[in-house]
Amino acid sequence: MEYALAPLGRGLREIVMQLIGWAADHHAEILTHRSRVGTAAASPR
Repeated sequence: MEYALAPLGRGLREIVMQLIGWAADHHAEILTHRSRVGTAAASPR
């Protein structure tokens, strides 16, 4: 079986790839912030 994105999904591909790149670029900073803030920031609002 082969899977492929529908045209609507393909339209989001570039945006998602940019988000992944941003997250990779800022990974260390994100981890540092998480360790400083603790789990309080993860609580549901």
